[in-house]
Amino acid sequence: MPPNQNNDNDKPHRLDDIQKRLYSPSPNAIPHRKQGLLHQVNHTVSDIWKDDRTEAVKEKVQVVSMNSSFFKKFFFASIVFFIIALGIGAYIFFSGSNNISADNVQINVLGNAYTPGGEELPLTIEIANSNAVQLELADLVVEYGRNKPDVTDPADITSVRQSIGTIGAGKVVDQKVDLTLYGQEGTNKQVKFTLEYHVPGSNAIFQKEKIFSVTINTAPVTLTALAQTSTTSDQPYTFTVNITPNTKQTIPNMMLKIDYPIGFEFQSASPGPSYMSNVWSLGDVAPGTTVQITVLGVLSGQDGEERSFRVYTGSQDVNDKNAIGTTFTSILHTVDIIRPFLQADLAINGITTPEVVTQSRSTINGTINWANNLPVKILNAQIVAKLNGALIDPASVQPSSGFYNSVDNTIVWDQNSVPAFAAINPGQTGTLGFTLATKSLYQSGSLTTNPNISIDVSISGKQPEAGTYSQTINNVKHVTIKLTTDFNVSGQAFYSGEPFTNTGPMPPKVNDKTTYTIKWILTSSANDVSGAIVHASLPSYVHFLNNINPTDSDLTVDPVSSDIIWNVGSVPKGAGFITDPKVVYFQVELNPSISQLTTAPVLVNTMTAIGTDTYTNTPLNSTWKEITTRLSSDPAFVEGQEKVVQ
Repeated sequence: MPPNQNNDNDKPHRLDDIQKRLYSPSPNAIPHRKQGLLHQVNHTVSDIWKDDRTEAVKEKVQVVSMNSSFFKKFFFASIVFFIIALGIGAYIFFSGSNNISADNVQINVLGNAYTPGGEELPLTIEIANSNAVQLELADLVVEYGRNKPDVTDPADITSVRQSIGTIGAGKVVDQKVDLTLYGQEGTNKQVKFTLEYHVPGSNAIFQKEKIFSVTINTAPVTLTALAQTSTTSDQPYTFTVNITPNTKQTIPNMMLKIDYPIGFEFQSASPGPSYMSNVWSLGDVAPGTTVQITVLGVLSGQDGEERSFRVYTGSQDVNDKNAIGTTFTSILHTVDIIRPFLQADLAINGITTPEVVTQSRSTINGTINWANNLPVKILNAQIVAKLNGALIDPASVQPSSGFYNSVDNTIVWDQNSVPAFAAINPGQTGTLGFTLATKSLYQSGSLTTNPNISIDVSISGKQPEAGTYSQTINNVKHVTIKLTTDFNVSGQAFYSGEPFTNTGPMPPKVNDKTTYTIKWILTSSANDVSGAIVHASLPSYVHFLNNINPTDSDLTVDPVSSDIIWNVGSVPKGAGFITDPKVVYFQVELNPSISQLTTAPVLVNTMTAIGTDTYTNTPLNSTWKEITTRLSSDPAFVEGQEKVVQ
């Protein structure tokens, strides 16, 4: 580059060059530019004052106002045009005046509108596209309710999607659909068909719907009840139901439910129920098979009353495995309660209920009232009382008449012991009786838990017809006798031994303090006891020392009344017999008066224990005598030390 030619970096307008020249000591460092000569310029000034700035502003405002008005009119015109265009487009599309319209899509369902429940229903879905353009990515969605007749509950809907693809303009496609609907006979089930599709050039999803109604004209299963239509009260009753499929296909997840009538006491079933006592899960039931369920129980009621068994069958609920979702069919079986032709009612200790509660080691009085309710004679009548249970003392059984057979534990009354049984006249009645005693619940180191005995009384006879004995009449009464637990409370007093150290004179002295340890004991033999409480009070001359063992025992004392309450709670069966009893210790202080000289003062007044037997569900109570200074349970006690001395 020639030396007289400057580089761009050396130009004087560069900041670093300017700074360098500004602080340079040489006067030639700053170049000087030549200035032109000044010339006179003449201006024309108006002799009238006016503000040019105001006129300029006015002109600008007029320009802006004109521009704003223009754009506002243009904006509103655009909105109006868009609305008109949108309305015209919608009208054209939905009215079908254009080639693309939902009304130009038809869905026709070809098939039977009646079907047996559980049978496969084949349908042909005909889809016609009358538009001038094709329908793309078409899907057919089939929806129907599993349990409900309509398709309004999303949780109940069964949905099936079938891909169709492209439906050409003016084309018709057929789609095969096989449905299996369940429900009671006469139920109308709605099936919803929805065509989802796109149109060319649009990502929107369009739909066309069709509702098709199907009537269930035959239940998928048949229920048949096999049971008596009349029975006498308190008699064993057998109820059998048969479940037979009507379909050619296996019915999945079948359920059966029986609603028992009032007065029916469930005892057993074959096969056993799956849930509680009245729901059965049958699983998959194949065609051509029959499932049978038999229920045994006792039906009670008054003469002339009706009792009804209602049976339901259906498919398992998807949300509750122990409930029926869709009911296939149901039946009602009604039973009439009638008076027994030959009647024998059993009362235990004057109580005629099927269940009686009594105590162990007690005497039971049984009474049998019999009657002929037929308008004809009953011949060769016989009453048999069957005694069941190991707690019956065989040596104590005493019938008022009849014969007790200890081999099979039966009491038999027939015409040999009751002459009237040879021929009982219409309306004739009578009474028989017996007594027995129950054993102790604890014997030879073993304990009977949940103890009970039962008595079955049956009466039979012959009803003559045309001179022959053509009909045997039977009637049975069953009574269960539950025995309450042996619930006992007791108390003891000590001076020596654990858990407390006692002080004071022994024997006790007038106006001198002596302390004693009190022990309370609570036991239960055969059954658990709940809500057990022990209560007693202290005499005025005895003071509670607030020493308790175990320390966590719920034992409280009222400082005013001196009442002591031990809140025991539960007492397990066997406590005090095969396991340790419930025990609590506390300490009291005796300060005898001169008026008690030579006497054995009471330390604790009479004790009372209460609770509830959880097996018999009956209240329990037990009492214990006063606890005095006579320390018969204290091994160090000497006769005479119980009396107050001077």
